[in-house]
Amino acid sequence: MLGTLLASVLIAHAKIAVQARQSRQRMEACGIADELLRKWYAKPAQLPRDSSGTVEGKPLWRWQTRTIENSDAAKLGGELFALDVFADGMDQGRGVHVELLAPKRQDKQP
Repeated sequence: MLGTLLASVLIAHAKIAVQARQSRQRMEACGIADELLRKWYAKPAQLPRDSSGTVEGKPLWRWQTRTIENSDAAKLGGELFALDVFADGMDQGRGVHVELLAPKRQDKQP
């Protein structure tokens, strides 16, 4: 009986340890997303849309952006875009996904 109790406690501990690690990763992803957006919004015309890269100083972390078609955003003179931040080896959907309204890109005229 004590063996069953010990096994149950160890299984529960392992599950909690995994949840704690995932929570720490997600909190780090939130901090990275916040920092990226702070830098990018300092120069909104240079927001990297439909792009991806490695997070500076954190080689295991990646970011990716994509434009989302949205007529309401267009009416406001902006564009909707998504930012995803995730670490190598992270389960799908475990990172951070943020959708934001940004100023519409100005097409360069020749």
